[in-house]
Amino acid sequence: MSHPNSKSKTSLATLFPFSMRDLIVTALILFVAVTFCILLQRLDPSAGFATPVFVLTVLLTSRLTTGYFWGLFSAVLGVIAVNFFFTFPYWAFNLTITGYPLSFLTFLSVSVITSALTT
Repeated sequence: MSHPNSKSKTSLATLFPFSMRDLIVTALILFVAVTFCILLQRLDPSAGFATPVFVLTVLLTSRLTTGYFWGLFSAVLGVIAVNFFFTFPYWAFNLTITGYPLSFLTFLSVSVITSALTT
């Protein structure tokens, strides 16, 4: 007879697996996104390009990694990066920005939906 928690542990391990490959893929995608946004910001500091780039980052991370963890991780880091690096005041957190909660929910929704479709 199996232990009652063994099924939930197996389920969690399936939904939130850890692998070095997924870590590297996530780090690479986030690095490319930040670098791309920094380059775009130098060309036109007033453009609102960071949010769509990071939504694409979350989508790609969720698609190219296993389970839900890396997509959710990418969504949280994406929201933090957009807030910290690419919205005024730059290099500071501003949690009073209009639409910030909506951005966070959008990132998380993209991550969960994409992960659900690919897991």
